[in-house]
Amino acid sequence: MKWLFVSALFIFCIHVLSGTWTRSKEFAVNTTSDLADAAPGDGRCRTAAASCSLRAAIQEANAAIDTNTIRIPAGTYRLSLTGADEDAAATGDLDVIASVDIIGDGAGSTIIDGMRSDRVFDITVSQKESRPRVVARISGVTIANGFASDRTAGAGGGIRVVGELELRDSIVSYNEASTYGGGIAGGYRIAIENVVLADNRVMRPFFSSGGGAVHVGADNQSLSIRHSSIHDNESSGRGGGIHVEGCRASRTQAVLDGVWVSRNRADVAGGIWADGIEMLNSTVEDNESHVELEPSPSAPGSRRQFVRL
Repeated sequence: MKWLFVSALFIFCIHVLSGTWTRSKEFAVNTTSDLADAAPGDGRCRTAAASCSLRAAIQEANAAIDTNTIRIPAGTYRLSLTGADEDAAATGDLDVIASVDIIGDGAGSTIIDGMRSDRVFDITVSQKESRPRVVARISGVTIANGFASDRTAGAGGGIRVVGELELRDSIVSYNEASTYGGGIAGGYRIAIENVVLADNRVMRPFFSSGGGAVHVGADNQSLSIRHSSIHDNESSGRGGGIHVEGCRASRTQAVLDGVWVSRNRADVAGGIWADGIEMLNSTVEDNESHVELEPSPSAPGSRRQFVRL
C-alpha cells in the first residue's frame, strides 16, 4: 500500500508542477468582464476579482488533458484585454490549445466580441506531447468583430483553426481577415451545422486571397457545412462566400448539404471558389463578381465539382 501511495503522490506532484491536470471539469462563466485567470493550471476558474471569466475558463481548460466544458450564460463578452505574441489566452484572442466544449445560451444571447483588436478564437495545436489533436466544439454563441491583420498571420478573422472545429447553432458575423477566411480559416477538420455566416470579409486585393466567410486551403483538410446560410460576405480576391483550395489530388474533402449561399461579393467567384466540392440540396444565387470565369470540368464520374460561382 505504501508504494501505491507514494506513486500516486508522485503523479500528483508532476501534474501540479507541470500545470496540468486530467479529470474533466465544467466551468461556469459568471462575469462578462475580460479578466485573466489568477493561477492558470490550478484547476479553478478564478480571476483576481474572484470571478470566472470566459478567458479564465479557457486558460484552465488549456491546462487539462481531458476535454472540459465551458458554459457561457447570456451576455456580451468583449475581449478588451489586448495583447500579442503569446498563445496562452492571457491577452488578445482566445487561444485554445486543449480540447474543449464551449456552450453558450443561444446565438442571439451569448455574444463574443473581438472588438476588432484581434481574431476571436485561435484553435491551435497542443503544446504537450501527451495530448491528441485539439478538438473545439462550440455551440450557441455569436462570434463577432474579430480582426486578423498581417500582424496576427492574417487568416481567420473570427476563428483560425489548426486543429479541429465543430461549430453548431451559432452566428459568425462582422469579422475581417487580411488574407483568408474573414469568418473562419484553416483547419484539419471543420464541421459547421445550423450556422449563419454573414457580413464577414477579406479585404486584401490579391488574387490568391479569399473566402469572405470560410477558407480551407491545404491538403488533407475536411470541410463540412450543413443546414446553414452564407450571405452578404465579401472578398477582394476569390470566393466571396467560400474558398476551397488543395482538392485536385482528392486529399481535401468539402461538402455542402442544405446550404444557402447568396448575396456574397468577390473580384472572382462571388459565391464559391472551390477546386473540389460536393453540393447536395444547396442553393447558390444572387452572388456578385467582377471577373467571370468558366467552371473547370469535374473528373468523369465524380460527384466532386470544380466550382466558380
